[in-house]
Amino acid sequence: MSLLSSLPSPWWLLALGVTVADQWSKWWIEVHLPVGSHLPVLSGFLHLTHLKNPGFALGWLADAPPALLLILAMAAFGVTVYLFTTTPRRYPLALACFALLVGGAAGNLLDRLAVGEVTDWARFLSPQLPTFNLADAAISLSLIGLVATLARARRADSPPSMES
Repeated sequence: MSLLSSLPSPWWLLALGVTVADQWSKWWIEVHLPVGSHLPVLSGFLHLTHLKNPGFALGWLADAPPALLLILAMAAFGVTVYLFTTTPRRYPLALACFALLVGGAAGNLLDRLAVGEVTDWARFLSPQLPTFNLADAAISLSLIGLVATLARARRADSPPSMES
């Protein structure tokens, strides 16, 4: 086994980078912005808004027992890691998407394990839109990328159309 083959793949480094950036950004918000307050960064476009989310995306299952949410988060993380580690290397876009997904899921899972809720802090455009964090952004981008990758693969596998 060579030294290079024993190093983490760039995809694992991407996942780690997402997790570290997410945790650092949440730490910064926790230190500098009280819960419930907001700070306009680009007026009318981006506000830093410190909120706590006891549920999942958009507050889904916010009233569920914390133990159930933790079990669901750990199960989802496990499935995501499994899909990431079993994706062949010949699909680099899918691997990049899974790396973003694993990194984002790890960031939010760490919050849930540490304090039982997730710190959200970024709000774009309107108070009616959800507040989120870097982990949420990475998860959203990964899902968009995976859908695009699957759609592209489906088109490549489908027979040519009779209509021209």
